[in-house]
Amino acid sequence: DHAGLSNVPVHAVESGESPDGRLTFRYNFSKSGCAWSPGNCKCNIVDQYRTQGYRVLYAGDGGSDACPARHADFVFARDSLLGVCRAEGLPHRELTDFFVVLDYLRGQRMEDD
Repeated sequence: DHAGLSNVPVHAVESGESPDGRLTFRYNFSKSGCAWSPGNCKCNIVDQYRTQGYRVLYAGDGGSDACPARHADFVFARDSLLGVCRAEGLPHRELTDFFVVLDYLRGQRMEDD
């Protein structure tokens, strides 16, 4: 909100505290049958946006990011996800920092003009 991004949807695990002080988690975007159940189903979220006609860019680094990366239009990857992208020929760039994303977006905007 402080950065002026309150209109950007967030699909995160909701955390809290139980009355006895233990950490709790709520998965508002889980999907029955997802390999990462009971966690949030990242593939389902990517598919929802693609179904709505959006072009989906995905950034990730680990095993839970492989499925959504396969469903995305373009991937910014590091660590084990980078290996998946390379092995499977997914369109991607190595995510060394977020300037990589900004440079990509600037390039895409120029191509659209």
